[in-house]
Amino acid sequence: MISRLRFESSESCAIMIVDMVNSTRVACRLDDSCKLRLFYEIFINTMSDIARSLGGRVIKNGGDSIICYFPMTRECTDESCLLPVLICGLDMLDARMHLNYGLQSLGLPAVSYRISADYGTHEVAKDLNSETIDLFGLTMSLCAKINSLSPANSLVIGEDLCKMVKSFSGFTIRKYGEYPLDEDKTYVLYTVSKGDQIDASNDEQEVNCTPS
Repeated sequence: MISRLRFESSESCAIMIVDMVNSTRVACRLDDSCKLRLFYEIFINTMSDIARSLGGRVIKNGGDSIICYFPMTRECTDESCLLPVLICGLDMLDARMHLNYGLQSLGLPAVSYRISADYGTHEVAKDLNSETIDLFGLTMSLCAKINSLSPANSLVIGEDLCKMVKSFSGFTIRKYGEYPLDEDKTYVLYTVSKGDQIDASNDEQEVNCTPS
């Protein structure tokens, strides 16, 4: 039996995960199937449209979340190619007010969501029967963990991405915390917001990111 999924290569690129906060609780409030479908449709399409407008490609969606990567950041040699990644995350946050206004005008609940992004090497798998690709590896796993540790309605990036974008102007990057990889090594997390750049080593806002 021939598998439909084949691992073909490794490549480095930026990825982003957008995950709705308390989606199960929100879904329980929507006992009407039509409203539930509309709720998820509006959220997913809004986030996906923003990602695509900045060069992102959605590779997974789970109703309450999307995963996308940015093809133009493959094997990035010019760090400016990562600028759209930060803009994308911040544009998604800026869209929340308008998104919630639209949802509530339809009798649907407002949403909060977490956004995480990072840069690293991925194992690329392709579906032999379509153009679909999937990404696996440590960077994807870390980005998912970063997302689960992030505060609502914020953009949090990993230290590998931070090293590449910390010189960008127009952004404030602050140390948020550290995620323990093992007994001797941690992975630093940073929040990103609009405004003047400050020292990314600032740990004034640091929180404990010990995994549950």
